[in-house]
Amino acid sequence: MDGKGYELFSKGNYKEALEVFSEAEDGEALYAQAFMYLNGRGIKKDQNLAFALFKRSAESGYVPAFADLGECYGYGKGVKMDDPKAFETFLKGAEAGDVYCMSMVSRMYSEGEGVKKSRKSADEWDSRIPEEYEAEEDQAFTYLESGDVIRARIGLRNCSAMGSPMSSMALSLIFEYGIGVAEDDEEAEDWNDTAEFQDFDSLSREDFRGHENWFDKYTDISEWFD
Repeated sequence: MDGKGYELFSKGNYKEALEVFSEAEDGEALYAQAFMYLNGRGIKKDQNLAFALFKRSAESGYVPAFADLGECYGYGKGVKMDDPKAFETFLKGAEAGDVYCMSMVSRMYSEGEGVKKSRKSADEWDSRIPEEYEAEEDQAFTYLESGDVIRARIGLRNCSAMGSPMSSMALSLIFEYGIGVAEDDEEAEDWNDTAEFQDFDSLSREDFRGHENWFDKYTDISEWFD
C-alpha cells in the first residue's frame, strides 16, 4: 500500500483517506480502516466493524493488528470480553515479533489473566523484548509530527513496551486530547501512569532528541525541566 491514504489522514481528509484504504484491501489497509472505525475518524464510530476489520487484518498477516485485536477481546470492543482469547491473540502477535504483544503476554502470564499464572513464562517473554528503541521512536515521532497517528501509535506503543517514558507520555497526550483518536481519559491516565512508572520525571531536554516541539503544542514542557 502506498502512502496516499496516510497523507490524506494526516491532513484531516478522513473520508478521502477511508476511500483510499478501502480500495487497497490489503492487511495494512484493513488495519487503517479498523483504526478509523474504532475512533470515529471521518465516519460514525463502529466498534463491531472495527473488530471485524482488525480480525481480517491479523488473519492476512499484518502483525500490528494482533495487538489491537487482542485489546478488542480484552476490553470487549466490538466483541464479547474474553481474556483467554485475548491472551491467545497477543501470543500469536508476540510469536510473529510484535513487541507490544510480547509485553502483554508477559503481563498476562505474570497476573494469571486469561492463562495459568507462570512467573517463569512471564520472565521468558519479558527477556525477549528488545531494549534499543531510539530508531523506532524517532520514526514514530516523524509520523506523529506529520499527523499520521495510525502508524505513529504502533511505533509508540512498541517503544513504550521497550521502556520508553517519552513514548508512553506521547500516547497519554494523544488520548487526552483526541489527536487522531477518540478522546479517552481513562486510557490517557493509564499511559500517564506507565510513563511515571518508567521514571518520566528523570528525562532531560536532550532525551527528547528534538521532539519536544510536538509536546509543547499540548502542554508546557518547560515545567518538566525545572
